Amino acid sequence: MYVVEGSRGLGVGTALLKAVQDFAKGCGVAKLRLTTTVDNVFAQRVYEKAGWKQTNEYLLYEYTTSDL
Repeated sequence: MYVVEGSRGLGVGTALLKAVQDFAKGCGVAKLRLTTTVDNVFAQRVYEKAGWKQTNEYLLYEYTTSDL
């Protein structure tokens, strides 16, 4: 999910999160997960304001195969 810069701060992200949460609940989904970069503080604030909690349950691993 991504909100273009010109639409940020208008409640678009919050509305998208609510729609995803409602859809998941209606489908019987027990848990949703989000990822964002460490420096994306704006998105983190949106998630936290919407009631999402940061977790340390998983670690992210990457392997780079080239210098590109």
